[in-house]
Amino acid sequence: MAAVGYGVLPVTISLSGITKELQDKLLAPSSKAAKKAGDSIEKGITKGTDDAAKRVEKANYRVKKSTEELSDAEAKRNIESQKAQRAADQLATSEQKLADLKKSGTATAEQLAKAEDDVQAKRIKSDQAALGLEKAERGVEKAMAESKRASDSLATAQKDLESATDEATGATKEFGDAAADADGKGQGFELSLGKIAAAGAVVVGGGAFRWQDHSRAPPGP
Repeated sequence: MAAVGYGVLPVTISLSGITKELQDKLLAPSSKAAKKAGDSIEKGITKGTDDAAKRVEKANYRVKKSTEELSDAEAKRNIESQKAQRAADQLATSEQKLADLKKSGTATAEQLAKAEDDVQAKRIKSDQAALGLEKAERGVEKAMAESKRASDSLATAQKDLESATDEATGATKEFGDAAADADGKGQGFELSLGKIAAAGAVVVGGGAFRWQDHSRAPPGP
């Protein structure tokens, strides 16, 4: 049997009956293949966990930013609420003054006109303040919605990171077991790359793996 291999493949090579010298020669390139596979798998694992960690970092930043924006929106609403309350109080005072003038029966037409103009001005100011408060309320609602989305995004990112970490742990263990199998020696020595191939992409022998099994070669002439 002869085999020349290069690529991603599950391979089991039986070396039963082969001399120790040949076993040692085959062990070196196969160990190199295992190391190369390990480096490749490690890069994949690291990328997966790094990407998940970056998403968590971005989500954390989004939560921080949305929290600050919500705090600013609430502060603005408080200011607008105070303005609206002052404007409403001033309007109420002007309306009461006009009512008192009318009730007195002694106010001149000029005094009544002036009081009515004051009430009208205060009413416009109160209406404007109310609109400002309404706008600030919408700003708070918008900021609260974004804060909720940011919190949900962070929760999802954290779960993804946990999953990626669990998968990385499992893949690392699987490769460790496969590498141990690949480097094992004993009676009926067997080199198994099948598990390594299952754990990630394996380039056998770092380029081209060649070996010739002469144990079943046909007898010479």
